[in-house]
Amino acid sequence: MLYTEGIVQVDGVRCVESLIRDQVLRSCVYVQSTMSTNTLALEELARNQFHEQALPRLYLTDSQTAGRGRLGRTWSTSDDSLTLSLVIEHTNVNAQASVPISLVAGVAIAEAIDALLAPVTTQIKWPNDVYVAGKKVAGILVEANQRQPNLAVVGIGVNVHTAPCLSQENVVEAGSLSEFTSKTLSRFDVLDEIIRRFAETSSQSVTSRFRQKCCLAGERISLNQAGQPREGYCRGIDAHGRLLIDIENECLAIQSGEATQVRRRLG
Repeated sequence: MLYTEGIVQVDGVRCVESLIRDQVLRSCVYVQSTMSTNTLALEELARNQFHEQALPRLYLTDSQTAGRGRLGRTWSTSDDSLTLSLVIEHTNVNAQASVPISLVAGVAIAEAIDALLAPVTTQIKWPNDVYVAGKKVAGILVEANQRQPNLAVVGIGVNVHTAPCLSQENVVEAGSLSEFTSKTLSRFDVLDEIIRRFAETSSQSVTSRFRQKCCLAGERISLNQAGQPREGYCRGIDAHGRLLIDIENECLAIQSGEATQVRRRLG
């Protein structure tokens, strides 16, 4: 087992050591502050400085100053939030290789939050944003290094006690888990639940569980693909995790894009 020391909080050390002892993780890199944990992971992959027996490998920070989201969005967090990246092998995450890792991560995070905040329940906005009561509480960004296509970097941000500082391009309303519970919640409680559920999700049905939480299904949505907006009715996802949209009497299966619900105007 490989483990990089440096976590300041005692409960953080205990959490990571427990995950490594149970072989859910193999190694961990901790920094107090960084621009982006995904960047840290990708740089290490580019240098090829660790062996695959170190996987899954966790990158953890207290403060992220320039986190990257989908479509080039940026955000920053403090130690009130959980910010991490996982380097994993594709085969270790998803037995159904045709289903994107982002959907697997989204389901795992949503179900982890359900378990921690019960009876509060989550919804997922395709492909991988997690919402509670209409507010985004978690997001995922999956990236890869071209030299090692069998590996993926899964960046995860969860708003535990405060919402992050978002760039002006963000139009979603952010929330935090603490808004929806009276329980005392540590970000390391959230870390432990997410990592364990992520590891367990590989052998289970992802698409059926995603469909149960899809907040766009049955709604009229606007889809932006390469700068071209289109509107239609969402029918959920297919067996490969693609978003199904009825547009002009045709059902399209969308692999990627930015989808938002169209709000109906009154009067």
